[in-house]
Amino acid sequence: NAAMIKQEIIEDFAVPAEKIHVIYNAIDAGKFCPPTPGQRLQLRQQHGIPQDAHCLVFVGSGFERKGLKAAIQAIAATTSHLLVVGKDKMEQHYRQLASDAGCQDRVHFAGMQPQTLDFYQLADGLLLPTLYDPFPNVILEAMACGLPVITSTHCVGAEFITEGRNGFVTDALDIAAMIQAIKQL
Repeated sequence: NAAMIKQEIIEDFAVPAEKIHVIYNAIDAGKFCPPTPGQRLQLRQQHGIPQDAHCLVFVGSGFERKGLKAAIQAIAATTSHLLVVGKDKMEQHYRQLASDAGCQDRVHFAGMQPQTLDFYQLADGLLLPTLYDPFPNVILEAMACGLPVITSTHCVGAEFITEGRNGFVTDALDIAAMIQAIKQL
């Protein structure tokens, strides 16, 4: 479902390139769209995000692989908020990381949500510094909602990022580069 996966198959299984065709995931572009200013205001009030705050959303479960530790470390060095949508059995560990980093009042855990649209629509960007992700639909969903994306070199969604235009791509463990990207947003 992506050029990175195609290359991995070619390298790992010696399959000729011409035998593999990339078919990207699709999302419902009628559903995932930018909010009106009124919708955004209402969603921020509903989820306790200050109107004037810069807020990034992190969407995904399996927090270790998705890079939540790095996301929290990067947020701690900024004034941005991070809204975490998803679940992990180690959630309390990540709450403690935020507390230890002094940003617990700016890292909000929303838990698993049946619909993610509201969270994209109240945010200013998506932060997903994943250690490895074959193709997270959240990248396309966020972009369809008009959000810039900060992701990692090991995320297939990076194929859709034009550096500095619709997002940034950093190494998943390069906190300084993530901080710089957050500030540039």
